[in-house]
Amino acid sequence: MILQISALIIAIAILALVGFAIPTIIQLRKSVKKIEDLGENIDKQLPDILQNVQQITSNLSGIMDSGRRQVEAVGGTIDDLKTVVDDIVGVEKKIKYSVDTRLIRSLATITAGVKAAKAFKDVMNNGAPQKNKKKRRFFSKK
Repeated sequence: MILQISALIIAIAILALVGFAIPTIIQLRKSVKKIEDLGENIDKQLPDILQNVQQITSNLSGIMDSGRRQVEAVGGTIDDLKTVVDDIVGVEKKIKYSVDTRLIRSLATITAGVKAAKAFKDVMNNGAPQKNKKKRRFFSKK
């Protein structure tokens, strides 16, 4: 009799285990079906996705090449502009030197002429120049 009761308990345990396992197996089959559908969907869409990625990559490569060319062009333009500005500065310095030199010579000539005229006037008014007359000094000797 103990053997029969033990067999009955084991049978009930197996029946309970099978009862709980059936919904899990059904859910597992549904999950496997969804995974298979997802795999088929990816297989269908993956070539288009890869083609889009390749197209995006080639477009980005073209944009980068264009940007590099534009940066090089701007760099060349800046170098040209620097050369022009340097040339303008050089010409400005030459003109300034030429004008300053001529202006200084002209002022020296005018100053000499004014001194000569003053000396001539003094001679005409006072006769020969006086030797005791103090010379004006702009800077004193120390």
